[in-house]
Amino acid sequence: MLLLNWLVLLKRLLRLNLQPLLLLRLSLFPLLLLDQLMLLMLLVVVDLLMLLSLFPSLLLMDMELGKGKLGLGTPRLVNLHLYRI
Repeated sequence: MLLLNWLVLLKRLLRLNLQPLLLLRLSLFPLLLLDQLMLLMLLVVVDLLMLLSLFPSLLLMDMELGKGKLGLGTPRLVNLHLYRI
């Protein structure tokens, strides 16, 4: 729908014979929106990866405190992995 609107607008501008730079700028506008959308998706993926990278350290802290609610690993493994944090 949005693309169809842009095509109609470009067709009208071609009839008016406006400056070529204005036509070029308007024709590139959907590509700029796509570029911004891709950048936003990249930021979301990076944020999700950062959250996933924090999960093992939170799990190790949980086991280190002795609660072990998640039930993975043993306190002995925590002592070995503390040097990585």
